[in-house]
Amino acid sequence: MSNRADLIILSASRTALSAEFSDSTARECSNPCVRLSLLDVDSHDVVARAVTRGLGSLIVGPDPIPVEVWSVLPGVRDLSLLLAAGDAVSAGSTVVIDAGTTSDAVRLVSLPSVVLRVLDALLTPDVAMIRTGRGENGFEALSDLRAALARVARLLQSPSTVARIATDVDDSMVAEVMSVSAAFAAHGVGLDAVMVLRRTGERDIADAMVARVQESGVRVWATGRRRRPCPNGTQVNEVLSRTRALTGSELDVIHDGDHYVLVIPLAADRVGIDGEELVIDVAGTLRWVPLPAALRRCTAVSGRRWRGTVEITFAPDAQRWRPAS
Repeated sequence: MSNRADLIILSASRTALSAEFSDSTARECSNPCVRLSLLDVDSHDVVARAVTRGLGSLIVGPDPIPVEVWSVLPGVRDLSLLLAAGDAVSAGSTVVIDAGTTSDAVRLVSLPSVVLRVLDALLTPDVAMIRTGRGENGFEALSDLRAALARVARLLQSPSTVARIATDVDDSMVAEVMSVSAAFAAHGVGLDAVMVLRRTGERDIADAMVARVQESGVRVWATGRRRRPCPNGTQVNEVLSRTRALTGSELDVIHDGDHYVLVIPLAADRVGIDGEELVIDVAGTLRWVPLPAALRRCTAVSGRRWRGTVEITFAPDAQRWRPAS
């Protein structure tokens, strides 16, 4: 039995292919369906209030900075797009996001976690006391933005959110699909499927590349000239398959003698420890995941990559670990 996909994030190896894939998906999506892209959204109300009152309160001056000025900052329209998608899903619609190229899509899904980290550091009692030149307090506006982004982050990590990629056959296809899939997974978004556009004369090389992608557990929906958003007989918003998406509860901890081994099911570029959180760097994006409780009283002593995963070995910290009596 298929699950319903409430949010479908589409991207492609090139912009023209992304737009065409998005068009065909929206046409064949079960109603009600809302299609969104960066070109379709203005500054979301929550974002507008946060940047004009919230950020404005940190730059105390006699005159406020208009929202039109703030809206050109990188990431503001992306946040507005995600919040608009969350509103539409809450209203009962299936939302199709045309995220553009695969790099644009990776940036989109990674943005909420980074902004949440910034807001958590920013929302302090001292900031709550600041007033703008017009006497406004932006703390509440920034708090509203944080709450809204937290809801978006939960939506992105929901099983009802999937990502789909359309790609041409070329030398970089397999590497791109693997990199983008890992980046989506790091932020809790499962890759539902890949559509490969195979041209005449590319059959042998296309079949070989498709086989390599399928070996990783990613479903390839269709190859050929016809750019369909899903196989015949399948609804667009049905989830056929979903690669593993990373959540804190899916981190495996193995007890190995006097040590503990944390297994991260991703081929991460870098991994670090920030206080009681694990920091995962995949495809140039960062994801923070709470460490399992036992490991918060340990120290990381070594790490290695192993068969598509990263393993970190921890040793108990004598100053924080109370041995069994």
